[in-house]
Parts: sequence; structure tokens; C-alpha cells
Amino acid sequence: MTSSVRDTYARLSRNFFRTPQISAQLGRSETHRSRVVKRGSHSTARRDWLTIVSPSLDDLTPAQREHLAATWRRDGKRERASIASATRSSLHLLLLGAPPDLVRSSQRASLDAIAHAELCFGLASAYAGRRIEPDALHSDEALADGVDSETTLLTTIHHGCIGKTTSAMVALSAAKRCVDPVIIKVLRRTAADDTRHAGLAWRVVQWLLDQEPLLAKLVSDACITDDAADPAPSLQPPRDGWLHRYGRLNGDERAAIGHRTLHEVVDPCARALLEPIASAASAVALSAC
Repeated sequence: MTSSVRDTYARLSRNFFRTPQISAQLGRSETHRSRVVKRGSHSTARRDWLTIVSPSLDDLTPAQREHLAATWRRDGKRERASIASATRSSLHLLLLGAPPDLVRSSQRASLDAIAHAELCFGLASAYAGRRIEPDALHSDEALADGVDSETTLLTTIHHGCIGKTTSAMVALSAAKRCVDPVIIKVLRRTAADDTRHAGLAWRVVQWLLDQEPLLAKLVSDACITDDAADPAPSLQPPRDGWLHRYGRLNGDERAAIGHRTLHEVVDPCARALLEPIASAASAVALSAC
């Protein structure tokens, strides 16, 4: 990623909610009835897909606890699928001849996704009052997509540049509304990691463009937005506002953040990335005249 694109992404993602540096918020000790418990050794009963955490259960009805358990279980399944996605990305990068720093960062993203999945299943288990762990991953989730520059580019854009940026912004927004320090810490970690993963995705996109500049059209089609053709969704007052206290957003809120992310972060970053290619093409055209 060139310094201009890196700076653009960092500035836009940092200013999205005008929050302090995410990294400065991590590891801060909190005093609260909720607490984070370090993962212990394996016992006879399997706990190998969850990190034990203790969110506050005060004032939650059984139905609300089951709802929260279901949402965190869904997030856990999504994060576990991200492990396969990041692992597949590492393999694709190797097969395409990518430099080692990209492969190394992709491998680290897999480890981050494992930690995220364990936290999600840990929260789901805490709310449900029983262990909740994932089923076997379907092979089509782990082995999807072919290995070529175009497929790798589009997958990286949709899962990384767009998906991970949106995930980071959703986590930041949820953390701002949450009142439980345990959940806030999980959300801030997710936001920090996914911001880094999105930055990796942009680096991969730039490397692919350096190898094949003609892929610029695919980047433009996937990332450049039209405000007139894609207006922001309207938001109604949420009926499930209690979820905010526990770090959850509803579908409409997540969609609105996704729209803002695409228009305010992804689009400007793509334009900054494509500008040198367009300038070079114009220079070649002028020299041919």
C-alpha cells in the first residue's frame, strides 16, 4: 500500500466516528462486576472453541439472554468462517507469488479470527448458561473460489476492504453504546483487529494491481459508489434499544453503517489507489499523440 493510500485509509477509518486511537483503548483495566477470565486448560468436557468470559447478566430476562446467546453464536460462526477465508487467502497469495510480508500478515489474520471466534462462543455460552460451540465447517465454506488474480482481487475487496472495514465500524459503534466493560473490551479488540485486516486487504489489492494494472476496472466497479444511485437508508427508532446496552446493533443500524463505510471509507481509498494508474495511463496516451 502506498503511503498516500495507507494514510487515507488510516485517516478515514480513524475519523469515521471521531474516536481516539483504538489501540490506546486496549488492555485498559476496568473495575466492574463483570470480568474477563483467562482461558484455562482443557477439561474432560470440551471447551476448545471458547474463551471463558463473564459478562454482566443483571436485569436480563431468560428470553433476552437466549437472544444475546444466539447473536454471539452467529458472530462466532462468522468468525470461524473467517479463519477458513484467511487461510485460503494465504494459500492463494502463495500460489500467485505474493511477497512474504503479505503471506505473513494473512497468517496472523487467521490467528486473530480464531481468538475472535473463541470470544464469541464464550459470550454465547455465558448468556445461555451452557457451552455453545460450533459444528463442523462445511467443506464448501473452506474450499470456495478458484485461484486466479481476478477472483482473489474480488474476494479480497468484498471480504477485506469492505467486509472487515464495515465489521470494525460496527464494533466501534456498538462499543460506544455498550455499558458492560467486558463486552466493550471484546468489541474494541475486534475493531482494532479488523481495521488492521482491512489495511492488509488494501495492500493485497495494491500488489495485485502492481502485477496486473488492467484489474483497475474491477476495483473501480466494486468500490466506487454513486451517491445519487445509492442513497443512504432511512433509520427508524429502534424497538430493541435494550440491545445497545449489551453491545448489539439491529439489522437496520448495521446496514446504515455499511452504507457509510462504503461511501466514506472504501470509495475514497479506492480512488486514492487508482489515481496513479489513471495518471500513468493518461501520460502514456498523451505521449502517443
